[in-house]
Amino acid sequence: MYFRPLPALSIACALLFAFLIGLGVWQLQRLHWKLDLIAAVNRNMAAAPITLDQALAMGPALRRSMAAMLEAASVPSDGLGGALRQNGLLAIHYAVSRVYDRDDTADLSKTMAALDSRLKMAERWAQFFDKYTKSLKSPEPAPSENSPAP
Repeated sequence: MYFRPLPALSIACALLFAFLIGLGVWQLQRLHWKLDLIAAVNRNMAAAPITLDQALAMGPALRRSMAAMLEAASVPSDGLGGALRQNGLLAIHYAVSRVYDRDDTADLSKTMAALDSRLKMAERWAQFFDKYTKSLKSPEPAPSENSPAP
């Protein structure tokens, strides 16, 4: 009894091995990318704080960023309602950022709890405003028996 490798199985194993090597290289590239991001965050945390003028100059960019986040979540960000949503999202961002700065847990559980709490509160407010704005709209007349169905 001699060992005879099957050609199809050998080719499949070689392709799988090459694929797994590629995944390993990709993971190492991601590791270096993420380490660079962490180093940049640490550099920024150690930098001098920005002035009030610089903070105010960032306002329009922050609003555009919040609008982009809302649009990415398929939530309208235009008009008065959109402006309210943008400001609400900015308030959530600010509040959760303050918790994040003091969060010393490895899994950021305090930050996640604060984010969850603020998002639930925002959802309740959104439901309230939706209910309020719908009650302000005049009801459409009911179709009569003689009118054709739309």
